Amino acid sequence: MIQKNGFEKVLYPWRVTVTALLGSSLLTGMGMVLQVPIGGTQPVPSSSTPELGKNGVEGSPVVRSDLGLLSQAQTALREERYPEAELLWRELVRQWPESAEMSYSLGIALHRQFKIEEAAQAYVTAAVLNPNHREAHINLSLARIQLGQLDEALEPLEHVLSLTDKASKPASIHAMAYYNRAIVLGRLGQLEASREAVDAALAIAPGFREAKELIDLIH
Repeated sequence: MIQKNGFEKVLYPWRVTVTALLGSSLLTGMGMVLQVPIGGTQPVPSSSTPELGKNGVEGSPVVRSDLGLLSQAQTALREERYPEAELLWRELVRQWPESAEMSYSLGIALHRQFKIEEAAQAYVTAAVLNPNHREAHINLSLARIQLGQLDEALEPLEHVLSLTDKASKPASIHAMAYYNRAIVLGRLGQLEASREAVDAALAIAPGFREAKELIDLIH
């Protein structure tokens, strides 16, 4: 049987693309946040990216300078220039305070710099603006895992599981939520509940490599 501290070593893989952020786990730890090894997973990528169309973000007027700033912010994040990305996303959040995606992306830039408390607040803002923003809830859980707030880390995962599932990588949102839940419960010493959570993840995504490795450790 896996020892409680064994859960400190479990990580979940992630990466960032031009249009979305893919996360790993246990840091996301992010349980599954963006590649930052800590315990839990790592921040998962958003399946949607902020877009400025004819009416701007969420209905606001758009100007050419907004499009340029958004492009710069996305590029900085993609190229892992996180301090620069943070400044750009902060400006976008200032301009578009009602956009959940802007706050979510700021959270990713902060998380990547291990500014975990600030990242958690950005995810909270995104989740408040859009309660159905599954990735924001998952990454909030990851940030709380990193901060050692294990009981609080479970709440956003339960919320995600109350929503419909959604495809993502390396597994669906629900599979990642169950996987992160297993990490949290394992750290809390609730090994049987942890095993049930990882079983649930594998029931949804049988090919979920990290979950299979975790269940092997538990058994």
